[in-house]
Amino acid sequence: GAMLDVTYKNVHHADFHSSFPAGLKNAYPEFAPVVNFLYENRKEVPEYKHILNLSIGYMHSKLCNYKLAHLAKAAIEDNNKRVHLLAAELIINGRLPLLYNTDGIWYTGDVFSNEDEGTDCGQWSNDHVNCQLRIKSEGAYEFIENGQYYPVMRGISPLDKVKPRSEWKWGDIYVGNILTFS
Repeated sequence: GAMLDVTYKNVHHADFHSSFPAGLKNAYPEFAPVVNFLYENRKEVPEYKHILNLSIGYMHSKLCNYKLAHLAKAAIEDNNKRVHLLAAELIINGRLPLLYNTDGIWYTGDVFSNEDEGTDCGQWSNDHVNCQLRIKSEGAYEFIENGQYYPVMRGISPLDKVKPRSEWKWGDIYVGNILTFS
């Protein structure tokens, strides 16, 4: 893993598109028509993107008495397998994975490409390239791409009460401790 509190340069992020729904259709092909329909029309009908993003969480929640948890489990396992396979391929090809996200990897080295890259559901693409990255923890990091600053933090920071994240600056992820809700 990456060292924390170190600024990395020339960092890229590989992100899988609608990875959990793709995992669902990979594990259960009978879901492919509806997942593909939602994915292909998600930009015209924003609710479809929400359905793609939230359906796996619903499937393994008490809202449906966990009756669909096996579907969510298979989708998550497929996602994790694809992320780990991409990480292995990055390493084999001389790149260094720095941080794993749910459906992506921050890595350094030259921008990577392979035959699984693309825009389809379950394919991946480099959605951030040539960034400066600093990692506070797995759930808190910041990066600069093309001069634009992006803080990423799970939970709520005390700074959220003072100013919106759109006004944060480099280093603000270190202000106070992260607050969580129980």
